[in-house]
Amino acid sequence: MRIQMRFTFLAILLFSYSVLACDKMDLKGALGTSDILVFDEQTVVEKLGDLGGKYKVYNYTAIFGQAKRAANRLIVLDTYNNMVGMYAIGKWAISISGNCIMFPFDEKIGNSICLQNGLLPKSAWVGGDNPEFYK
Repeated sequence: MRIQMRFTFLAILLFSYSVLACDKMDLKGALGTSDILVFDEQTVVEKLGDLGGKYKVYNYTAIFGQAKRAANRLIVLDTYNNMVGMYAIGKWAISISGNCIMFPFDEKIGNSICLQNGLLPKSAWVGGDNPEFYK
């Protein structure tokens, strides 16, 4: 029983790693070379899901410098894998609900970025900050 549990744990771990690696490679391939985004061994990417039938949403974190600072981004591609834009965010988004990207914050300080007339807003209220959508 213990051997089977260890094998199951190892299989889940390997599968999880391969899924995260695929998300990273998918996003890197879609963006090509970017002056803004870094893709190295310290970069973590996770596909959050599809939004409004026209966008693919990814959480992205790059660790850089000797101080090991993190740059968190919410990256948005269209259905053809073209970069639409990104938001600089404090924490990763946790889910997509309807036409909204949800964050782990109380509603009072902003916990979502929602499509407005089918488009992402130029700025949003998330976690007490006002991230702007840029390319």
